[in-house]
Amino acid sequence: MPTIKANLSRQSNAYQIEKARGNFSIDGCSVIIPIYNQWPELVFCLRSLQRQKIKENIEIIIIDDNSQKKEKMDKVLAFVGKMPLKIFKMKKNIGAAAARNIGMVHAKYNLLVFLDCDMIVPYNFIAAHAAVHRKIKNAISVGFRKHTLFDVKSNRMDANIYRTPSFKSDFRYKKHIPVNWHSSFPFFSKEIFGRNYFILNETRDFKDFGFNQNVGIWTLPFMVVGSSMAVRSDYAFKVGGFDERFVGAWCEDTFFGAKLISLGLKVIPVKGITAYHLIRNRRNSNKRKDSIMNKNRTLYYQLINENLPVFNKTKFINKTIKKYGSIITQVS
Repeated sequence: MPTIKANLSRQSNAYQIEKARGNFSIDGCSVIIPIYNQWPELVFCLRSLQRQKIKENIEIIIIDDNSQKKEKMDKVLAFVGKMPLKIFKMKKNIGAAAARNIGMVHAKYNLLVFLDCDMIVPYNFIAAHAAVHRKIKNAISVGFRKHTLFDVKSNRMDANIYRTPSFKSDFRYKKHIPVNWHSSFPFFSKEIFGRNYFILNETRDFKDFGFNQNVGIWTLPFMVVGSSMAVRSDYAFKVGGFDERFVGAWCEDTFFGAKLISLGLKVIPVKGITAYHLIRNRRNSNKRKDSIMNKNRTLYYQLINENLPVFNKTKFINKTIKKYGSIITQVS
């Protein structure tokens, strides 16, 4: 099997998007949304997807990763018939990476849009992602987000979610690296900690951000965030989708980005589709989540030095169906 090596690629990310409409065809957009227990948030996410102003064909694929809380499933099912919605239910928990891979296998369109279930997107979310891929074929388009508190019991939020927030709320615009982060990133020099970074500005919207270049603790793959990103399906299959060795939801999207970048894809920021990210507490974290983050971060730095196989789409689909076929049910 042919291989690529993620950490050897030094190509520039100097993309160029022409203002004129491109010639790269898109037959439609498959929006892939994994979910685990966040049914109240998903209802708001679907409402925002209903407001989309698009010309493309669209389908929404929801993968329920064996949620233990069922109280909002009926409201989600109420959307069936009102929008092109597929829901797959897992009989056991398999993780975000595997859930997204299942969404890929069941997608019928050639542009895959990955979205988290706790995101409320603006009306031009899908159209803006699609516009990038019509103009440049080897693209990974990434959106931005702003955290906003969500009270599950009352369904109240601390922001007007029907106004598009500023991309300046995202870590890729401005992020302070505390001094105490050095214990989690001991391989970086102490000088980079205790200061602010403006990644978009410092890299001219990622154009000057090469694969092996660091801005603070970040390399280019860390700009690829699974809460809002899109890529053509042929590239996603070629790198074998998301690596299922990552537990939970952390760094699996970063490694997916690293593999795509190794193929020569460009990471392109789309500032105009900043979305609200619904969180249940201001810290947006807990001890279990912090532990998963640390384990997945360590795994990422291990895998980045491996030879990465180039996959065959048909074999990848057959392998995924064989692996999960007995524990998946299509609800709608």
